[in-house]
Amino acid sequence: MPFSPCHKRARPHPKMAPQNTLPPEIQLCILTWLMEPDNSSNGSRTHLSLCACVCKHWQLIVEQRTFRHFILHPSDIQDFAGLARPYRRGYIKHIVLEIPIEDADDRRPHNHALNIDENNVVFTQAARNLWEVLSAWRNHRLTVELGIVSSFEMGMDHDDYRNIRASYANFLKQGFSEPASPDPHLEHLKRFEDVPTDISWLDVWNWQKWRFLGTTPLDFDFGRHLSGEDQSARNLPKVQAIACLLIRRRYFRNISAKALSQIFKAAPCLEVIHLERWCYGRRRDDKKWDIDSALLGHELPPSLKQFSFYEEFSTAYHQQPRKMTIPRLNRRLLKAMIKTSRHLEHISISFAIDARDFFLPNPQLDGGVLITIALTSDTLVSHSSAAVNELLENIAEAAKKMPKLKVLEIWYCKTGEAGIFRYEKSDRSGNMTWLGTWSFDISKQVKQAWHEVFANPDGGLYGLDIKVISLPPEEIASVGSVVPYLKLKKHILHDVSWTQV
Repeated sequence: MPFSPCHKRARPHPKMAPQNTLPPEIQLCILTWLMEPDNSSNGSRTHLSLCACVCKHWQLIVEQRTFRHFILHPSDIQDFAGLARPYRRGYIKHIVLEIPIEDADDRRPHNHALNIDENNVVFTQAARNLWEVLSAWRNHRLTVELGIVSSFEMGMDHDDYRNIRASYANFLKQGFSEPASPDPHLEHLKRFEDVPTDISWLDVWNWQKWRFLGTTPLDFDFGRHLSGEDQSARNLPKVQAIACLLIRRRYFRNISAKALSQIFKAAPCLEVIHLERWCYGRRRDDKKWDIDSALLGHELPPSLKQFSFYEEFSTAYHQQPRKMTIPRLNRRLLKAMIKTSRHLEHISISFAIDARDFFLPNPQLDGGVLITIALTSDTLVSHSSAAVNELLENIAEAAKKMPKLKVLEIWYCKTGEAGIFRYEKSDRSGNMTWLGTWSFDISKQVKQAWHEVFANPDGGLYGLDIKVISLPPEEIASVGSVVPYLKLKKHILHDVSWTQV
């Protein structure tokens, strides 16, 4: 729920009845009915704070439901700390920290360097304040989601910004069980579509995208601009309660790879890291972000089981000639992930590296505990059966060293084209599936190689079913068009993000 100081008052009313004499079963039926969403609104049938005032038992039930998630502004953290008493911490499963930063063009007078420094301080203080609160939590497992919101985005339409928060809060509360209301965030995304045909408007159009995405990622600034009391702390405190770190593509601005690696170190019990970032769409700025990206792989905690990383550059803005290098190849991240793959059970990397490079013969590639892997490769839309067969043979050779592998998915799509290769293995059966918008002939060598991957270590001969499925090109309009065909879609993008691509 979006945080409000009024939540501090969710305690028994002084005139609360000392005892509720209704049978517990009837009480629970009444309370459940009252807490169900009203079809005419996004809220419950009655204000839940009123239900919490009926009796202590009702208060506990209401809190278990309403305290599952919080969407916090940095100014809310102190009040949140007072609200999250030890007996309530087990209710809390998801915390979203939205950090507002000032856009350089909104300063008067303009001072880009000072603006960067001040935004870094705001980011540092907000993250550290939340980490300090959570560092006292023990024996709890929760998701922490970070989001950076620029003054430019908030200034476009404050009602939109508020509605975006409310829409996501509703998802966290109900999931997709109810029809999703129109997401105002999609209106923001439409500004990346349709390059102006009038060349005189192109500079203005590009400038607006630049305002959305920024030019410099946020970094931690421990000490330089902080108060004397804060200067003693040069790192984030360790938090054992964070099981999942999430950043969705809903947030346009970037956190630097170096800062992300410091966050990883400060959450030593992380099991899932799920990052979705927007590329800047300018070669210089994207290369600048890539410089420290190896740290994403080097600083993964030993507890980590799943690493997901998605880069967004599918918009008309990014696809303009000479804007950025496409396809992307982040060699620093590639080398780091190859080295750390031996510790992970699930890997998903989309558009930042190519499966063709990941699966090149390399003695450092060791997926001994890998259960699932999802990667992208533009080779799958090359319309070259020879190139795709060569790729699939290389992948099969690497997969032979992955005894626990259950699902492997290589995919790629662009307007009118898509290619998906999937390998699935269960106890005594397996499937190898090609789905594509073009006619691909699977070679005998590829079939044999994947039969060898599937072969049981005890020498048993079990069947590997091979399928080829055609996809209608006219149905492939965007990345979101392939979601029905992807087995590992939840590893690739967050559920809400899939509705926005």
